[in-house]
Amino acid sequence: MVISTPLKIPDWMFLLQIYLLAVLVIPATANKEPIELARTEAREKFYQCIENEKEISAAIRLFKQISQTNGKYEGICQTYQGVLIALKGKHAFWPHQKFMLVKRGLSTMDAGLKKAPNDLEALFIHSSTCYYLPFFLGRADDARRDFV
Repeated sequence: MVISTPLKIPDWMFLLQIYLLAVLVIPATANKEPIELARTEAREKFYQCIENEKEISAAIRLFKQISQTNGKYEGICQTYQGVLIALKGKHAFWPHQKFMLVKRGLSTMDAGLKKAPNDLEALFIHSSTCYYLPFFLGRADDARRDFV
């Protein structure tokens, strides 16, 4: 049997990839609830925003939709939104605008962490953001407290 594939790989390897896709990947995503799929998509968008500032608004919208759909995720979503707002500040041109966006983002992030103080994901996002902030923002203690 000859299978025409766009890649120059042996037929058996192509068939093995199709088999693994059918057996492992498709059932794993098929069993996920829509809210979990949305959370996964929002997280992926969040990490894209670090490299591409044009994705920030779309990511904020995704996290807002998730928190409106399921209040259980309100704290973690607000923490992510705060980081994204602060990230907008990183990319802003004017120093005053940078400072205002970072300040608003940090207060949003802190409010989200207060809503979900025991959520490991929220703690990680909060602490890693605080860790990488410039020293003059005075967030090093927050990072240490969250990591401990």
